[in-house]
Amino acid sequence: MEKTSIVVFRRGGLLSRNEKWYYKNALVNVESSYKYLGLVISYNINLKNTVSDLAIRAKKAYIQILAITNKLGHIPPNIFFKLFDSKVQPILLYGEI
Repeated sequence: MEKTSIVVFRRGGLLSRNEKWYYKNALVNVESSYKYLGLVISYNINLKNTVSDLAIRAKKAYIQILAITNKLGHIPPNIFFKLFDSKVQPILLYGEI
């Protein structure tokens, strides 16, 4: 049960104090968001957290590319764009509808 938690989807507001969730008589921890298959899903089904998380991960990948290219010196633009397309673009397009 220590690895078990749930997200209660609702339009807003807080869970009432009396609202408890159980599985086999054990209290289940209620979370406000959950990362499933790399996408953050929040209780109000707001995509703001999902997009923000993807943007942060894409920015980290971009910074890694810049660090590598700075060590190597000048690289041709086509190589830079290939690195971007293989490292950053998949993160930004993940879960695209």
